[in-house]
Amino acid sequence: MAKQQMAVRADGALVDPTAWVADGAKIGARTRIGPFCRIDAEAEIADDCVLHSHVVVAGRTRIGPQCEIYPFAVIGHAPQDLKFAGEPSELIIGARCRI
Repeated sequence: MAKQQMAVRADGALVDPTAWVADGAKIGARTRIGPFCRIDAEAEIADDCVLHSHVVVAGRTRIGPQCEIYPFAVIGHAPQDLKFAGEPSELIIGARCRI
């Protein structure tokens, strides 16, 4: 049986007990994950980020340092591009962004 992979949480990361963080997700130092957030396995959230309540981070998503994502934002799902045909995609968010 394969060893189960756990989410990686750096020092000082705070995850609300109602949030769901998938095994394999990477959470940076001093990052705060608010109530009822959902973080998928391929997500990488850098240091000093704040995700307020009910934020969904899906798919292959990388969030840069010091970003703030406000309640009910959903990021990382399929692109809204008419040319998108289901191929692998990723979302990369730079540093100090507010969403």
